[in-house]
Amino acid sequence: MKIKEVLNNLEGDFLDFIRLCNHYEVKYLVIGGYAVGIHGYPRTTKDMDVCIELSEENAEKVETVVKEFGFGSLRLSKDDFLKENYITQLGYEPLRIDILNDLDGVPFSQAWGNKRVVKMLDVPVNFIGYNELLAVKAKAGRPQDLADIHKLKQRNKH
Repeated sequence: MKIKEVLNNLEGDFLDFIRLCNHYEVKYLVIGGYAVGIHGYPRTTKDMDVCIELSEENAEKVETVVKEFGFGSLRLSKDDFLKENYITQLGYEPLRIDILNDLDGVPFSQAWGNKRVVKMLDVPVNFIGYNELLAVKAKAGRPQDLADIHKLKQRNKH
């Protein structure tokens, strides 16, 4: 599977969510399985993981995005997105979107500065950078994360 095939899976609801994030200038990074695919090891995933910058301004923007995306009934507020280590799940697998506000293993500012932007149907999508992805995966240390690290390093040998 190539990057184009990974991005094809971002069509529909996922891409609509990204469009809204871009429209409201949310500072976000796609992490998890989709990021692993972009960096060279495409695999199946049950959701799209999005990490947001933990700031009041960004939390207000995310609140607006979630409401416009059709999840106003959840009554999420900016205060929810400001809670330490907060995770929100929108929808159900395989189209679930997980919104996190903590990038364990690397500061968000560093990850933001090293993000990889890839266009999908003319929509720029912010992905966590390669080295930051490895750091986050190493910190998590779950079997899937360790397998991702191994495969990514194999595929990205120079």
